[in-house]
Amino acid sequence: MTKKVLTSEQQIELDKIKTDLENDRNKEISHNDVLKWMERARKQTFETFPAFIQEINDTIPLSYGNICHMIGIAAIASAYTFENSDKGGITGFQSGCILWDIVCAWTNNYEPQKMIHFRDMLYPQMDYKFSTISKETFRWLQKEAQKELSDSNDGIGMHPDVTRHMKSIVAGEIPFGYTLEG
Repeated sequence: MTKKVLTSEQQIELDKIKTDLENDRNKEISHNDVLKWMERARKQTFETFPAFIQEINDTIPLSYGNICHMIGIAAIASAYTFENSDKGGITGFQSGCILWDIVCAWTNNYEPQKMIHFRDMLYPQMDYKFSTISKETFRWLQKEAQKELSDSNDGIGMHPDVTRHMKSIVAGEIPFGYTLEG
């Protein structure tokens, strides 16, 4: 069998195709795109689920990060396929149980774990939950505290300790003795 020799033009075209494929493989989808996919995932049914999974596979370019998003989107679509069926209608508590089933099974880690809801930092009685915080999370917390204060006309109707606490966050004080990461 003889190997076909490409012309220089054919080789250039082949190299361009290979480069384009490699670029597609390395293209990460944006956070907003992930959110759009997740929104669609929440609408899946037993009828639409198989085609949706195929669309994820055919549409999102494969890359190191994208495969994580693809699996996450597929997992949410699978869960909502059941939730949107005649067997659905789970409670918030059941939702939390499902979350921990997935976290523990996927990571094969059944040791004690903790998930932190940073909104809890807005309330001084939640101080037992916290120790370091990222700069991005602290900026988010400041914006949320400012929003809560603005929405309540500077804390009207809030307990005075909560108002003082939120104002200190807005002023740049990191709550509960936390320190900024990095």
